[in-house]
Amino acid sequence: MMHRKLPFCLAIGLALGWATLACNFPRASSTADIERTIEAISQTLVAAASMAPATAKPSPTPPAGLAGAGLPAQRPTPYPAHPGPAYAYDARAGDTLDGLAGRFGVAAGQITSDLPLPTQGHLPAGQRLWIPHVLGSTSAAEILLPDSELLYSPAASDFDVRDFVDRAGGHLSRYRETREDGAELDGATIVQRVSAELSVNPRLLLALLEVRSHWLYGGPPDAAQGENPFGFDIPERSGLYQETKIAATQLNLAFYGWRAGTFTEIRFSNGESLRLDPRLNAGSAALLHFFALFSEPDAWEESLYAPGGFPTRYEQMFGSPWARAAAVEPLLAPHLAQPVLELPFSPGERWSLTAGPHQAWNYGTPRGALDFSPITGGLPCDVSPAWAALEMAEAVIFDKRKILPVCVKLEGEYGVKGLFVGVPCILGKNGIEKVVELDLTDEEKAAFAKSAAGVAKTCEEAEGMLKTL
Repeated sequence: MMHRKLPFCLAIGLALGWATLACNFPRASSTADIERTIEAISQTLVAAASMAPATAKPSPTPPAGLAGAGLPAQRPTPYPAHPGPAYAYDARAGDTLDGLAGRFGVAAGQITSDLPLPTQGHLPAGQRLWIPHVLGSTSAAEILLPDSELLYSPAASDFDVRDFVDRAGGHLSRYRETREDGAELDGATIVQRVSAELSVNPRLLLALLEVRSHWLYGGPPDAAQGENPFGFDIPERSGLYQETKIAATQLNLAFYGWRAGTFTEIRFSNGESLRLDPRLNAGSAALLHFFALFSEPDAWEESLYAPGGFPTRYEQMFGSPWARAAAVEPLLAPHLAQPVLELPFSPGERWSLTAGPHQAWNYGTPRGALDFSPITGGLPCDVSPAWAALEMAEAVIFDKRKILPVCVKLEGEYGVKGLFVGVPCILGKNGIEKVVELDLTDEEKAAFAKSAAGVAKTCEEAEGMLKTL
């Protein structure tokens, strides 16, 4: 098999462009711009790695005797159940006045403090706030999961999904799934991919998968469960990859909705609803929402708050999440500064801003994208030839081994040697991995030969012009 690798800078440039743009894909930045971006990414990764706690490798042994058995609790002390006429609330990193107003059911102007309150941006972490108590019955105020254990944060930077899955030895370690594009993915790859795509902690996804299906430690699923391990059972979205994406999306919906003050109550499987205590953190709110999707109130409370419930099981699987959180939180550090927005366009290049800040990946993910497009004379979001770069970037980044038309130097394929010609190729993490030789008819062979001859003639003319310079 031949391996024609794409230049590293080109691959990174395509990846960055794809992550930033969601409309017509524009031309890449200059080489110097890309190299500066690569350096910035490298520094970020080094900084993130240095924040990761040094923890012992977790044991994949399934917990025995969960009921009543648990590691020493290190969760924060629950808030008082009855706060009186006003809540005494200490702002957390990432809190905003509008977000708190939505969660506590008050107007932003009703929130007071002995210190000045910024009307825009994040509130200073730790600042004591006084917020009127106007809500009726709510959930418990017990913090169940740190935010860093829901997000794909530095707390997960040292976690090896494949190693854990293989050592657990359950159905997930033997699972295989063929995607629509023909690529075969195993269970560990799927969990890792969804974690990266939707920025959800892989530890949490594995723990929820085990609770819902026992795929991590258990044997093959029964016929009733089929290929829907989380139990969403949405038509045309079966299989581990789609089900894990739905699970991660639901967690994100609650997490970021809680932060924004727009997600304030959970709905159980029987249709009942419950207002969440406004003092919860976003990670706990998301966890409560996920379990409510599949439970009636009594079973929901038992699975989360009873001895041996999910928090205990999670600690037994992966060690203390609070110890990891202490090493990396707050995730939004006080010294954090907004980076300079550098657009992926060369100086002098014209472009269009076709959409403001919106969801980065899909429904349920946080706002993290702007839409730009090249100016082609058509409508802003019409298909443009620049989209070809997106297909190539996706195939390389996610190792899709996808067949795409690529301009490649032929070495005898199709009877052509030493010329760059557009032909179908398998494109994956190693760049151009194979030229696909189609079985052409005589007429098609003649047309291809004519096209190749035109390329050769153009090259000869160009070489001739260079000699005269």
